[in-house]
Amino acid sequence: MGVFTAIKFPLLLLLVLVGNAGLNSMTAALMGVPLGFRQALQILLCCFAVFTMVLAACVPVFVFFTFSLGSADPEKVSSFYEGMVLMHVGLIALAGCASHLRLFSTVVVLSGDVLKARKLMICWLSANLLFGAQLSWNLRPFFGAPHAPVAFLREDPFERNFFEVVYTMAKSKTETLLPKELP
Repeated sequence: MGVFTAIKFPLLLLLVLVGNAGLNSMTAALMGVPLGFRQALQILLCCFAVFTMVLAACVPVFVFFTFSLGSADPEKVSSFYEGMVLMHVGLIALAGCASHLRLFSTVVVLSGDVLKARKLMICWLSANLLFGAQLSWNLRPFFGAPHAPVAFLREDPFERNFFEVVYTMAKSKTETLLPKELP
């Protein structure tokens, strides 16, 4: 699993950078902001630097949640796995939002207008989160799954989508946490 992840994770980062740079430069052009592919790529590289620092700061949170979720015994392994996936998704989304917000002032300077920059950042953040999340889903697994064999790619990478699985996991976790019946 470690060798597969060592190959797939840099590939994921490269694909996300190139894909989002293309999306960002096209979105900027549609909104009248003079920003080419190279400039969009440079902005995204700065975003990734901030993203990395925010995720590094979240390591204690990752460790805390890992030990708080309980043991990974065979009876509770699905619940443990769902908790780990949801926690990673939440913190990675938070780091993505923080990295984009950090570069807002740069986009204001490039666009020359705060309102146009705000609209552009909302479009970029939405597109980048959607694209990165779905691409990471297609290249899964990164840290294994219970009851699934170790493989470079799943047999069905396009069968479901990222958002459907996260919704299903969140629903499953909340159903186990909430009381079945109210008094």
